[in-house]
Amino acid sequence: MERCLISAKMVLLLFVVFSIILEPGRDVSWAVLLILLYICANFSIYLFKSVRLKTFCLLLSAALAIVGYGLVHPLFILLLPLAILECLHEKMNHQLIAQLISLVPMFYIQTDMRPLYVLVALVMGLLYRQVANYDKKLATAHQQLDTARENYQSLVKRLHERDSYLKQSAYMLKLEERNKISQEIHDNIGHSITGALIQMEAAKSLLQRNPQKAEKLLQNAIGITKEGIESIRLTLKNLKPSIEHIGISRLKLYLNEFAAKQHISTILTHYGDMERILPLQWKIIFDNMNEALTNALRYSEATRITVDITVLNKLIKLEVKDNGRGIDILEKGLGIIGMEERAAAADGKVIIDGKSGFSVTTLLPIQT
Repeated sequence: MERCLISAKMVLLLFVVFSIILEPGRDVSWAVLLILLYICANFSIYLFKSVRLKTFCLLLSAALAIVGYGLVHPLFILLLPLAILECLHEKMNHQLIAQLISLVPMFYIQTDMRPLYVLVALVMGLLYRQVANYDKKLATAHQQLDTARENYQSLVKRLHERDSYLKQSAYMLKLEERNKISQEIHDNIGHSITGALIQMEAAKSLLQRNPQKAEKLLQNAIGITKEGIESIRLTLKNLKPSIEHIGISRLKLYLNEFAAKQHISTILTHYGDMERILPLQWKIIFDNMNEALTNALRYSEATRITVDITVLNKLIKLEVKDNGRGIDILEKGLGIIGMEERAAAADGKVIIDGKSGFSVTTLLPIQT
């Protein structure tokens, strides 16, 4: 705002100066003194931080314009409207009233100067209004930027807190799982082994004196040991996640990470009995999906990729399809050849279609 007002004052001042200088026989000494005082007063406005000192400089600028009009040259009155607008800017919120007040001096000046004064007052009022509106918009933008920056910092802080919470939760889950395993071993397996050991020690002491009783104790110890072994097997079976859960969870995690990094929407769907998929087949599914995603990212310019796993009666079908530009003539590269070789190693095959987007389908036979 300051630059625009200073520029407007300089234009008016230059107009007044050249008009006075070009008049023949005019003594310019007083005009020079008033112009210097006017320049000092206006530059002082932007040097002081105190509102009172700024108001004093503005009033001084207006007074110099009036004195110059009365004692030196009538054109000095053209410097008055902008000084009035600046004085009333801090006091009045309504800019139109301030502009009307700046027109009041035209009733007290020479008649031939009134049209020029009204023109300058209107132009300065319009300029001042535009500059003030621009300043308000700029202040609003700065405020919105500060608010956005604060919101961003708050979100980053919450994200860090959530990340710390997730890490702490994962750590607590590990501790709880370890405690659960320890308790299972202590309650079931430990008691069984301890009971079997006591009976074997008793059988050892009775082996010479009472072989029949010793044999009975040994038989009991064997039974207890078998129960302990079965308990171990059941405990490990209950704790160990199924291959189905491991495979689907791994695919979901990878697709979520892929979507977050590459800003591409990914959708995973699966149908049928996932338990029929063997570990080797899960590896082929994951590797082929990974290669298909990489190809889609490089060549298809897609915004959405769908991954579908279907278990049929005799086949396992993996389809990776995108909504990209597709391709009419396919030239097989190392990636596609690698997918075909992996599928062929498990007696499967790969079908590629590039007509509507680009899709890669891997078919694997179900092992019986």
